[in-house]
Amino acid sequence: MPPKRKCSCKQHVYCSTLFPDDEEIVQRISDKKIKVKVVNFLLKREFIFPHSTFLCSLCVKFAEQCLQHEDETEEAAKKKKFSILEYFEEFLGAVSNNRLTSDQLSSLSYALGKTQTKAVYEDTVTSGSQYKDVDYLETFNLKDWLQERNHVIVNFIKGICNDACEEIRLAKTVESIYGCRNNSFVSPMSFSQNLLGYYITGSKSALRIGCKGSPSGSYTTVQNWISEQSKDAIECPQNADVVTFFDNNQVLEKKWKVEVNYKGKASVVTTMVHIIPDIESNIQHILELSPRQWMNHTSDGKRDTISKMKDLDMIHFETFRHYRNEFIRDKLEKIVSHQDDNGLDNIDKNLLNITYITAEERYSFIKSNDGPNPTVIMGEPCFENPCSYEAVEKVLDHIREKAKVGEARKWTMVGCDGLPYTLASRIIENMFTCPDCGMEFMDEPDFKEHIKNYDHALNVDIEKCRKYNDIVMLPGLGHYEINMTKAIFRLLWDVILIDLAKLLGFNSPKAQASFMSATDHHKSWQIFQIFLQSMAAELLLVYVRDPSTSSPSVSGFYEWYVGVKNPNYKFMAEVVFSYCLALHVFRAGVRRNNSTAINASKTKFSPLFFGLNMPFYMETYMRDSFVRIQCPSKVRGFIEEHESYRVSGSDAKGEGGDFILEAKNRKTKMWIQNGVPDEEKWRNVCRCIDKLEKVTSAILK
Repeated sequence: MPPKRKCSCKQHVYCSTLFPDDEEIVQRISDKKIKVKVVNFLLKREFIFPHSTFLCSLCVKFAEQCLQHEDETEEAAKKKKFSILEYFEEFLGAVSNNRLTSDQLSSLSYALGKTQTKAVYEDTVTSGSQYKDVDYLETFNLKDWLQERNHVIVNFIKGICNDACEEIRLAKTVESIYGCRNNSFVSPMSFSQNLLGYYITGSKSALRIGCKGSPSGSYTTVQNWISEQSKDAIECPQNADVVTFFDNNQVLEKKWKVEVNYKGKASVVTTMVHIIPDIESNIQHILELSPRQWMNHTSDGKRDTISKMKDLDMIHFETFRHYRNEFIRDKLEKIVSHQDDNGLDNIDKNLLNITYITAEERYSFIKSNDGPNPTVIMGEPCFENPCSYEAVEKVLDHIREKAKVGEARKWTMVGCDGLPYTLASRIIENMFTCPDCGMEFMDEPDFKEHIKNYDHALNVDIEKCRKYNDIVMLPGLGHYEINMTKAIFRLLWDVILIDLAKLLGFNSPKAQASFMSATDHHKSWQIFQIFLQSMAAELLLVYVRDPSTSSPSVSGFYEWYVGVKNPNYKFMAEVVFSYCLALHVFRAGVRRNNSTAINASKTKFSPLFFGLNMPFYMETYMRDSFVRIQCPSKVRGFIEEHESYRVSGSDAKGEGGDFILEAKNRKTKMWIQNGVPDEEKWRNVCRCIDKLEKVTSAILK
């Protein structure tokens, strides 16, 4: 007798109690009378196993009733959903038309906020670390940032503001909500604003005030960001020619206590910038153009250079004569147009009618040398004060190392002001390194004695043994202009400038001493322009009003000038139309990046450096002329094309590389807090300054 069939369902006992009056019939699961969906239902709920064989009619009935209930529930849910969608527009209209009470709206707003709490929190976690990415901050776009935020929150705020809210206000509101949801959230926009506020003020208190109630990060957050961004050393670009300018930067200790034999502390560092005038130029990668191939420091080489220099001076004098003729012609036209029959100028009758001219108009008499805007990169600081041979030598070593001279770059260019320029040029000329033993010598006779005593470097040209024969020195045009101005003030102080100082209100001894020494270059330049323009007009007015002058002209003025007997007039005309005008043309040449104007004015002005015994700039002028005469045409062309640099992009606002560095130095001091900074602080500031400028630009947009 075969064994009795048994139901395989785990809920068989329970099903038997549900249907006590029904007959239990056990069938094979594979029987066609049992529907597939019943079997799947029981399998899904693990009431039977995939290998189960038998199933009773009671368990089948239970499964069929459960399936029917699920179908009814699903249908009811669909009807309910359809009902909500059907009445949503009507409900939305009721909300928009203020048909709900304040309590109802309050409950609705709360419920709406609760639906977004998880999404907003997750967004704060995702976007809360964006401030750490400096590349993201440098390219920060407010519109894109808003589009990435929670649309429900953004649209809710837009509705409150009636779609008339500025993006910046909308973003500040959104980030405030995010900050309320997550106290650790740091918004990239508020962080950048707080960072820049700290950068501008250098105040820890200002930073703490800025972070109160704002998701901008704490003082510690900002300091950690600065430390993180300053970990990597600044790299000097290798794929293009670079001109490195260096200058000292210092911070003095402010101490208000009086102590016996106390000496104030100072932190002095040499900062530098790498300027890439043209990203396409790479002449520094060509060994044949290195100064070791063409710079000649021998006596014969110097004599030959001086001979060529005399011929070049004649060309520069002729060029300057052209600028002087144009200047006099322009002045004569204005003077003649101002005259009336009563011998009065229009300017005498309109003293309060002040007109202003733009930089473009002021320097329009000089042709602009168009070119690409330079790339300026702050360099790694060198912790030396470049005022001695030893210190300047260390600075040059530092620059060669950072510029990687000797690898792909075979040589480089370095610029600075007069004193370190002179020291560096002397080091380049007189510093020798023995190729056999590596000993260094500060003058040629000692090196020759070493060669004689030890039989070293016998098969090497002594010119190739100069240690720094891979550096071309360039004078900083900004400091060159400053010293030209100082020379003019020294020359004319007792003659006329002391009276001009009194007319302008410089009455106290200290004020007049400051005036005479031209300590403030901005004020000194304005005073110089007052003197140049007014004195030139007064000198030419004498010629115009002379009874013998029928038709004023430039050539007529020169002929008339030959007959002038007054030595005071001749002296003042020589000073104004030669030295003062040379300084004016020099400034215009720098502003317009015109090498012809710059070199013509330097040549015309140079006798004043020698006459007033200004040794550093006497030597600077001579050494710079030597470099320009001896260097190959490609090197000379590069120097002349990039005499000055237009950081702002305006073709009337060029400036020397040394003044670009001065601007960087002023910005670095904004970061220096009270006290004397150490090397780490200087290094952090220099490494962050370029990044902060890019962040500033992105935020101000």
